[in-house]
Amino acid sequence: MSLINRVMLLVALSLIFSGCEEGGVVSGRLVYTDRSNHLGEIDFTSDGGVRRFLYQGEGISTVSTLTEVDESRVIFDSCSMGNCDLKSLSLGDENVTHLREGRYPVYVRSHDSLFFFSDLEGVERWLVAAPLDDLSNVTKVAKAPIKSVKAGIVSQSMVTPVVPVSDEKVIFVGEDGWLWSYSFSNNVVARTKFKDCRPILWRKKESQLLCATWDMWEVFLLDLKSGYRMRLEELDDAHGFVYAEGSDSLVYGKMQPEYIILEAHDIFMYEFSSGKETRIYKDAYMAGGLWFD
Repeated sequence: MSLINRVMLLVALSLIFSGCEEGGVVSGRLVYTDRSNHLGEIDFTSDGGVRRFLYQGEGISTVSTLTEVDESRVIFDSCSMGNCDLKSLSLGDENVTHLREGRYPVYVRSHDSLFFFSDLEGVERWLVAAPLDDLSNVTKVAKAPIKSVKAGIVSQSMVTPVVPVSDEKVIFVGEDGWLWSYSFSNNVVARTKFKDCRPILWRKKESQLLCATWDMWEVFLLDLKSGYRMRLEELDDAHGFVYAEGSDSLVYGKMQPEYIILEAHDIFMYEFSSGKETRIYKDAYMAGGLWFD
C-alpha cells in the first residue's frame, strides 16, 4: 500500500473511531494475552484500569488461549517452534505450573473436564478431554481438522478451541470443517447443520454463538436452533473477543490510527443492549483472554 493510500485509510479510520465513546463505568478484571509470550491483567475496579503483568515466558513463544478454572486460577497454552504445552497460573501469587503437552485448553467446570488438542503418539492431532486432576487420562472426542482455509492471501488452520454452549454440550470444528457438538449426557458426537462458522464464544443471555466467516472474518451471531444469523458489521475489524456475562457485553481489541501515519491498539467494550462501543483502555494489544465480573 502506498503512503498516500495508507494516509487516506488511516484518516478514514480516525473519522470512524471519532464516533466511539471514551471511558464510561466499567467494573471487572480482564486477564489477557497479546499472543506474545506473556499474560497481563487490567483491573477496572480502579478508575482508568490498573495494569500488571502476570506471566513472562522464556524465549520465543506465544500464548493463544486462556481458560478459567476458578477466580484465582487459569490454564493457558504456550507454544514454541510448533510444540505446545499447557500451564496453570495462580492469579494471586503468579505461580506457574507445567501440566502437559497440548493446545487450546477449555475447562468445563460442571463436568471437571479440560478439553484440548493433543498430538497423540506424535501422529494424529485429536480433540481430547481429561479430568483436571489426571490430565494423562484422556478421552478421544474427535479428530482435529487437517485442512486449512484461505483468509485473503493467508492460509489458516481450522483448529480452534471448543465453545461450551451449556453445562452439557460443547461446539467445535470437526475434521470435515463443519460444526460438531459433544454432549456429556450420552457422550455423543454429532454434526450440526452449520459450516461457515469459526466459533468464538457463547452469548449466554440470548443463547447465541458468536462466529466469524473463515474467508473474510465477517462477524455474526448464530442461533443454533433456528439457524438465524445476525450480522455485526461494526465488529469486523475487532479481534480477541471475550464475553462479559454480567453486562452482556463483548470485550475486544482494535487497531486505530494515531498521528495520521502511526497505529495504536486499544481495548473496547461493546454492549449488546445499546449497540454502543466504548474504548475502555488505551495502548494495549489484546488477542484473547478472560473477563471476571
